[in-house]
Amino acid sequence: MASCTAAASLRRVRAVTAGVITTVAGDGTAGFLGDGGPAISARINSVAGASFDLDGKVLLDDALNYRVRKIAMAADAAAPSAVVATAGLSVATVGWVAPPIIDGRPVTGYAVTSLPLGAVCATGPAILSCVVSGLSGGVPHTFMVQAIYADGVRPSSVPSNPVVPLSPSVVTGTCPP
Repeated sequence: MASCTAAASLRRVRAVTAGVITTVAGDGTAGFLGDGGPAISARINSVAGASFDLDGKVLLDDALNYRVRKIAMAADAAAPSAVVATAGLSVATVGWVAPPIIDGRPVTGYAVTSLPLGAVCATGPAILSCVVSGLSGGVPHTFMVQAIYADGVRPSSVPSNPVVPLSPSVVTGTCPP
């Protein structure tokens, strides 16, 4: 779980996860604006404290606005789903379904990782498939997809179906005499 700190002078709430600092809420401008919209676009007047509720949401004491504001952490974003792999010659084509947008933060790209070996391919936000190359032929592989957001990478999908890429030395079919 992330730890959460509030920067009153900057009117932002930041999370620290595995040493990476990201802004969770507040655009840095004093005021009261943004309830129901993206938390990073909200205006916060004076942060007196922040903590987590039982569901992992941030509770923010916006003292000068006389409000306790609840923020869904971007880390709560869903992972890509329905990951399907198709084997080829030392490659696999991997496709998936995009996760829903949560808290107004759009996906900026995807990273696909093979297991074993850790071969990776990356795509832009509108591309929902990629070809992972450099795979060992004859070895079963599965693939996991991570959505990348401007403020970091989210949890991996469940693994794809296992596929066994063909080795370049394997010939299928028949050759003419």
